[in-house]
Amino acid sequence: MSDLRWLDDAEDPAQIALRQGLDESERFAHSELMQRRVWARVSDPARTHRATRRAFARGAFVASLATVVAVVVVQRVSLTTPAGARDGARTIAASVAAPLVDALAVTAPAGAIVETGAGERMVRVLPRGGRAEIGPRTLVAVDAQGRPELRHGEVRFSVATTANTADAQKFSVRVASYRVVVAGARFVVKAQAQSVTIAVEDGEAEIWNGSHVVRIGSGETWSSDAAAHDARRAGVSHAAPGKAPALAPGATAEDNQQDREDLAAARAARAAADPRRALAIYEQLASRSGPAAENALYEIGGIYHDQLKQSAKAVAAWDRYRSRYPNGLLRAEADLSVIDTLETSQNPADGSRTLSEALGFLKRYPHSERRAEVARVVGDLYRGRDNCRAALDFYRAVPSSKASSDDADDASFGQAACLYALRDDGASSALRGYLAQNPRGRHARDAARLLGDKAAP
Repeated sequence: MSDLRWLDDAEDPAQIALRQGLDESERFAHSELMQRRVWARVSDPARTHRATRRAFARGAFVASLATVVAVVVVQRVSLTTPAGARDGARTIAASVAAPLVDALAVTAPAGAIVETGAGERMVRVLPRGGRAEIGPRTLVAVDAQGRPELRHGEVRFSVATTANTADAQKFSVRVASYRVVVAGARFVVKAQAQSVTIAVEDGEAEIWNGSHVVRIGSGETWSSDAAAHDARRAGVSHAAPGKAPALAPGATAEDNQQDREDLAAARAARAAADPRRALAIYEQLASRSGPAAENALYEIGGIYHDQLKQSAKAVAAWDRYRSRYPNGLLRAEADLSVIDTLETSQNPADGSRTLSEALGFLKRYPHSERRAEVARVVGDLYRGRDNCRAALDFYRAVPSSKASSDDADDASFGQAACLYALRDDGASSALRGYLAQNPRGRHARDAARLLGDKAAP
């Protein structure tokens, strides 16, 4: 498998030193929050054309200058520094070059499709905390939940390891009928014709296919071709030496083959806009055991929500999933799906349950990348109940987390509106601050009205 990394095949000493510097820099975690803030400001339509043009010009100049500095530093290291003393200087070059590379990476939002042509490479930051280095002739789709799917080509994914592994949420990539799941790893996924290959550079990955789960670690490679060959020969999936594949408890190879066929049929029915047939197949799978049943229960909720527009049945399906798999792989996804569905419900009776679900999520997943969104939901719910003192605590938690532009906008206005309702002295300042930051924001008209009322005698 080819390595997608920039300059990996370089022969020039300066380029080799830069590549090594970039490798060394991966030990240092960059700030996703700062990165998202930068891109949110760049893409904000409220900025005037002149201000945006000046900012872009300054940014382009700084980026170009930083690139030149990094290259010059590395070239001087290669040309003038003795070989034994170059390691320290390469670390300095890495500290300049690595933040620049990440700062120039573009976010691929939920629903995006990224495709590269021949000889074209891209770097994209994914909504759920991963980083994708996309090779030539590659197509990656990001679903509505921010999960990537590799349709064809080759991608190197980097997912930071969470400090508290007990609270870590899994990052997954779908490729063909497989799902690659990691908590923190660097790995390359390659999809060509009917073949899928996964190579783990650092960390561990689980490869799911129906009821089969194969685990591989650093330096190990898994191939669907080898797996199919070994399954035909011995009735089990293939893993690297020393890694035994996991089957559903009590399941035979024939059972797992049937699960794979049924999963493929259900996905095909769903893609063909035949949700009733997909539901019937998923219900059969859910009546069994193992990963295939777990995946089927979660997907049933998605069909009711996305295709049949039956919110109550969608929530009931995800409740079934959570009851049967309280610590399941998709538990956090099911929790978020329930919150999202209840929040948009037209039934006033759902408000209390939405609040309970959202508070439970914040307690269960204190390090979730979706924490800002859920905190904003809690703030809105408390404000809707005229409990602004409680709402303020959650609105104030949003800017310190990884918030989307809409959530940040809502939380900023919600905080100002609560201060206004409480007759707080800081209300006017908060409203002005909201309007200054969001002159065309979602609540700009309401903020201007409250500010006018505040100024009225």
